[in-house]
Amino acid sequence: HTGVIIMADHGLHYGGFFKEPHRAQAEQEHGRPYATFILPKRMVTEQLKENVKRMVNIRDIHMTIRDMASFPSRSTTDVASPIARSLLHDTISPERTCEEMMVNRKYRAACTK
Repeated sequence: HTGVIIMADHGLHYGGFFKEPHRAQAEQEHGRPYATFILPKRMVTEQLKENVKRMVNIRDIHMTIRDMASFPSRSTTDVASPIARSLLHDTISPERTCEEMMVNRKYRAACTK
């Protein structure tokens, strides 16, 4: 009945790695922190299986953690937000963009398909 979440940030924001010739790679990694979920089988919904292939943001992770705590019910009765979707319950479009998620412009270099 236990779920495990492993997350890591993108590392240093400065130093030699953020200078040429590594700048482009550093900008990609800056906007893509690592996250993995290890969930009990009962929480592996069809929505989750489909959403693992989608672009998600930290707001989605927040909503998903909330829904994990109240599973199988949703944590909120509010209509799903375009910027905060539950990976367990909501459908995330394969065409989702950074603009739709309201990602800050300086991090949009990481928003690639």
